[in-house]
This record gives sequence, structure tokens and C-alpha cells, in this order.
Amino acid sequence: MADEIICIDTSILIDFYRKKSKEKSAFFLLTTKYKLFAVSIVTQYEIMIGTDATQIEFWSTFFDRVTVLPFDKAANDAAITNNKAFKECQQTYRDSGYIYRRDSTFQ
Repeated sequence: MADEIICIDTSILIDFYRKKSKEKSAFFLLTTKYKLFAVSIVTQYEIMIGTDATQIEFWSTFFDRVTVLPFDKAANDAAITNNKAFKECQQTYRDSGYIYRRDSTFQ
């Protein structure tokens, strides 16, 4: 797992930013297992257009520390493939009796 890069999306970042107890965020949990993170340029765009003056430094520093991936046709095709695989995994979890909750814990 040490050499894997985890691509995180906007909802994970917003969750991390808003939580008073960062240790309860999905992103924090990911940092306990992985060390390399990336975001797509689309995620960076979504975060930055929603940022006010008090948040600029936080997000700028964050994006300086992760890889920002370009988004082109090849990235789009990979995202479609990965999304379909993710949906299949979700169905597998549902079929096995586990319930995925939005806070990224399993019951």
C-alpha cells in the first residue's frame, strides 16, 4: 500500500475541512493506510470556486502537497471504468450483508 496513490474526491475533502475532529473524517482514516494522495483538476476546481478568502491559504497549501491530475479523454475513460468497478464493489458489499455508510464505516 505504501506505493499506491489514492485519488480523493470533493466530498472527502469537504468532509475533512468541516469536521472539528479531523480524526473522524474519511480522509484521516485514509491517511492511516496510505501516504500518497491525488485529486483531479476537477476536484481542485470545485473546491476553489467554493472557497472564501478565509479558506484560500488552507486549500492552496493542501493542493501544493498532493498530486493534481489533469483531466483529459484518457482520464475520463479511466474514471468511467473505475466508477463501474466501484459500483460492482458496492453491490458485492450489499449482497454480503454489510451496509456502507456515508461516514465510510461498515456495519
